[in-house]
Amino acid sequence: MSMTYKLSEIMPPAFFELHRRIRAGEVTEALCEGGRGGAKSSFISEEIELQMMRHPDTHAVVLRRKENTLRRTVYNQYIWAAGALGVGSKWKATVSPMELTYLPTGQKIMFFGLDDPGNLKSIKLPFGYVAYVHFEELDQFRGPEEVRNVEQSLLRGGPIAITFKSFNPPASAANWANQYARESKPGQVKHHSTYLETPPEWLGPRFIADAEHLKALRPMAYESKVTEVSVLEHQYIKGTEEVTLFEGVAEEGDIIQFEEPAYGLEASGFSVQSSGANYAVLSAGTGTLTGKKYVHMTRDVRVPVSEDEVSNVVEVKEATLVSLTNSAAVAQRLAGYYQYIEALDHEVVYDGERPGDVVAFEHPYGGESKGCIKDTAITMGGRLVASEQAVIGYVPPKFETEEVLDERVVLTGSGDYTVPEGVYTLTVVCIQAGTGAQAGFDGEPGGGTQLIVTTKEQDAGGSWSDTQADGGEGGQKGAPGAGGKVYRATIDVVPGQVIHYECGTPGVGGATNGAVGAAGGETTFGDLSSAQGASSEIGYVDPVTEEELAKPGTEGVDGAAGGRGGQASSRGGDYGENGEDVPPNTGGPGGPPYGWKFDDYTSENVRIYGGGAGGGAAHGKDGEPGSDSPTAVGGAGASPDVPKTPDKIGAGGNGGHGGGGGGGAGGLFASAEAYGPSELPAGIWITKDGGSAGKGSPGSNGGPGGVILYFGVRKKLVSGPIRDKSGRALLDRLGRRLIV
Repeated sequence: MSMTYKLSEIMPPAFFELHRRIRAGEVTEALCEGGRGGAKSSFISEEIELQMMRHPDTHAVVLRRKENTLRRTVYNQYIWAAGALGVGSKWKATVSPMELTYLPTGQKIMFFGLDDPGNLKSIKLPFGYVAYVHFEELDQFRGPEEVRNVEQSLLRGGPIAITFKSFNPPASAANWANQYARESKPGQVKHHSTYLETPPEWLGPRFIADAEHLKALRPMAYESKVTEVSVLEHQYIKGTEEVTLFEGVAEEGDIIQFEEPAYGLEASGFSVQSSGANYAVLSAGTGTLTGKKYVHMTRDVRVPVSEDEVSNVVEVKEATLVSLTNSAAVAQRLAGYYQYIEALDHEVVYDGERPGDVVAFEHPYGGESKGCIKDTAITMGGRLVASEQAVIGYVPPKFETEEVLDERVVLTGSGDYTVPEGVYTLTVVCIQAGTGAQAGFDGEPGGGTQLIVTTKEQDAGGSWSDTQADGGEGGQKGAPGAGGKVYRATIDVVPGQVIHYECGTPGVGGATNGAVGAAGGETTFGDLSSAQGASSEIGYVDPVTEEELAKPGTEGVDGAAGGRGGQASSRGGDYGENGEDVPPNTGGPGGPPYGWKFDDYTSENVRIYGGGAGGGAAHGKDGEPGSDSPTAVGGAGASPDVPKTPDKIGAGGNGGHGGGGGGGAGGLFASAEAYGPSELPAGIWITKDGGSAGKGSPGSNGGPGGVILYFGVRKKLVSGPIRDKSGRALLDRLGRRLIV
């Protein structure tokens, strides 16, 4: 059913955008809070009736904690709304049962108290489904569990499901409704309103007159709306860059302060007596102080505060003690503070109050209220008078209500995670499994030698020889595998909620001769995935344990070259060269030369051999020696050890090592000078082989994927004196015991 209306005539401008978003289907929960005169209940009653008249198969349920408060409050509000919309004649109001019926369709708005939750079981709809639920005075309900149970029982079976929750923020920040207002979830829109945004004709002359009178007595200040707070989270990771921190003459006990934090201090010319992250105490002397820099990483944590046409973001950037463990709590605390835009200026007889203290006072627009002292100026005289400004409605949350992330859980493999009792937010880090590393390359075989006769006729004194052969090059190292992608997010949860997770399987390393490793598997936690993140060279450092995760693996080690074979001549042969080393492993030693006299010049034996060279070493293995027999062959190159597979979550695989090069064969020489003219067969007389090449090792697999959860459990205080760790009662500045 269509309906024509002029928006400016039926609701305050402050609610136009919320109305638009509800009509566009973007809202599943409207959380409306603010002081008296903010028109939140007026808006909600009009909005529900407007939406019902647009959707003829929908109904609404309106709730208060106590049934006996319905008729004089929210029930009358909905009757007013029908009249304000100009459709009062189309709505029929009844008291028993307490409901409003839209006559053209038979749709119903039903009113219930939760004195007896069983009342909701009596709801019988003539058709359609419940699409709208309104919790009036949300803070008076027992808590989020009660509210959630009602929502689950009422909102089921239709395409539209919108919950409206309205309340005046209680003075106590520990009240569950204030805590709930600082949390966020998909489809939720938070709206804060004050009397200043309500048309004066809606409030009436009496309200305005009282407000002006009290305003004159107690001036009000109104801050600009803050739409969002931005808190920069800091993390310092040990880096590798070395820096000079001090150079010169130091006196005994001199304190050297660093411009940036450093670790791994090393001194020459004097000694470090004591040190911290940003200073060192030196002994007397002249010298240099060096250290290694930390890598400073940051993350922007944002929390919405209110909606406004003009963006106004409060930024906190230089608070370097803000870390992963407390950033969410700091951001939520700031958001809780900046949602209050009213401040009261007043003068009091000073009684020791300080900024941050909570005080009670008469609100300029009626009733008692509480607030937090923002600043104080004390005037000295016959008595101490303080000019104070208090933020109305804001009460700093107690530490026990803050969700400091002091709990940590690591998940591997796959399964279902159950949210513990008292946990409402989780900071989730999804880490992909590491990529497998590249295999090391094979070495090259050593060169061989041959003795060749080129003519059949040779003069007396002729000779046949070949130079020694070179050793083979060592194989190249394999590249490391990349660390897994890391994605981090903070999500709202409820105790007992079950979330499925799958941790990625490690990427397989390359098997042979430079083969590339495979990528690691994706890690998921509910709807979150490591695929949404990125990998980096510095990986992820756990702020609790300082464990380095998701880092790239280490590269392999090159194999060493084989040596060159020994030369042979009529004067004798040389030793083959040793193979090259890969410390602490050594190349194979070169073989000795060999000489042999013979009488039958037609024999295939030769007279002089140079020694075969040693094979090259590889990581973890020595090269083989060159031949020490008449064979003159080169030694084999070493095949390296296999690199260790990392066990750290998300770690990249370690690169394979290169194989050692084979040693070169020794040179060959033959002489026939003792014989007369002769005829020798042409062609190859003998061949000597170089040493075989070492095989490169496979690259290792990557580390497994994993999920790390950080959360805080809201502490419950036990009534009685507050005590320290030793059991002693804590006292205030006047010596009185602190009681809760």
